[in-house]
Amino acid sequence: MEIQYGDAHCEITMQHLNYGSIIGGGQTSPHSILKMCESARASAAKLTQDIADKAEESYQNMFFIKWQQIEILPQFYYKTTDSQEGGSYIDFINRKITLHHQLLPIGKSSQFLEDTVVDHNTKDVLLLSSVLRVNIDPATRRPTAFSQSLTRYFTPERCAQRYKIQRSAPQCQKEYPCLPYDGRIFTSVCKISASQTDRNNHVNQAVYANLCYDCLGDAFAATTFGKKGSLLDHKIRRMSLLYISELLMSNVIETCVWQTEQESNVYKFHVKRNSLVACQVEIELYGQGFKIKSGL
Repeated sequence: MEIQYGDAHCEITMQHLNYGSIIGGGQTSPHSILKMCESARASAAKLTQDIADKAEESYQNMFFIKWQQIEILPQFYYKTTDSQEGGSYIDFINRKITLHHQLLPIGKSSQFLEDTVVDHNTKDVLLLSSVLRVNIDPATRRPTAFSQSLTRYFTPERCAQRYKIQRSAPQCQKEYPCLPYDGRIFTSVCKISASQTDRNNHVNQAVYANLCYDCLGDAFAATTFGKKGSLLDHKIRRMSLLYISELLMSNVIETCVWQTEQESNVYKFHVKRNSLVACQVEIELYGQGFKIKSGL
């Protein structure tokens, strides 16, 4: 893995994701995509720390991810043509990629970040990610303003995005109730394990993607929404997550999924504990007419 730093971005080149990142059918898991973007944010922390050091400011890096959205573009998916009949869907595996992580101008206590994942060889844009993070005071654990040096540094000119590609409109940024259009809803229950938490015993932000993806897979298996086949027969187009409150190790939680429109490819989720929603998620799938790109 190689990392290069710019004024307000870092660029990470990876030979491939490891094979532990795939799920059935050879697909890259949503959890792995979010963890990849999370690692880019960790690498970019060097930029903000260096700016604070030059300004001789005391800077403690603590953030809360409030919202994020990933868009998986059609060229992300391809299949080999020299394997078994029908090809083998392998997404990121054995594919050299470059992740461009861009920091954007700062608001009072929040900042948007954008990721663009590119095929290193073809230069095709494969995946887009947008994140809203909130600056947190470690002592009070409440939102607090960014320092003046950081606010002055991240100007629109310095934060100009290298890849001029249209991103989808943000979805799932506000809380909404569970109102399935036809009353159909599927719920799964589980207990948070140690492997799903961080060093503070909080559920990691990427874990919610797996909770919802697994719930939707079970709903497909139960034919709750009348879909034929497995969830692995479908491809994710978009995933949006709104983080509302924290979950801790050993919490017993419910994940429920429903739809608000008939024949829709959008599925909505609440991950909740004691009827209180901790995370709200949307997963949009590509429609039946979506074709996988052939050739490698």
